[in-house]
Amino acid sequence: MIVPHYNLNANSIIHALNGRAHVQVVDCNGNRVFDEELQEGHVLVLPQNFAVAAKSQSENFEYVAFKTNSRPSIANLAGDNSFMSNLPAEVVANSYELPLEKATQLKNNNPFKFLVPPQDQSDSEMMIRS
Repeated sequence: MIVPHYNLNANSIIHALNGRAHVQVVDCNGNRVFDEELQEGHVLVLPQNFAVAAKSQSENFEYVAFKTNSRPSIANLAGDNSFMSNLPAEVVANSYELPLEKATQLKNNNPFKFLVPPQDQSDSEMMIRS
C-alpha cells in the first residue's frame, strides 16, 4: 500500500513495472479523477498537488516514479508523518469548522502511528484514523 500523499512541488510519472495495483487519485478540490487498476506497462501522470493512494492487487507490484523536481516535497495524508499531525489544533479547527476539542481529537487520533497495522491485529483494531 502506498500511503496517501501528494507532491507539493513536482509532477510525477508512474510507470508500472510488474504486477497490478488499484490506484486512486483526487484533484485539489477532492474530485476523484482516477480510480482504476494500474498494470504492468501502464503509465500514470500525477499533476502536482493531486493526492494519490494505491493498494497492490498482486504480491509483486513494482513501479518507478519519475518526478519533475530533483528535490520533491511530499506531504503524507495518513500515518505518523501526516501533515495533519504537524498542524496546530487551531488551524485544523478553522479549516474544518470544528470545535477545538474535536480538532485536537482529529489531529491526534492515530493510535497506530502508521498506516497499516501489523498482521496480528484483529479486524476491529485495524481501523485507520488520521
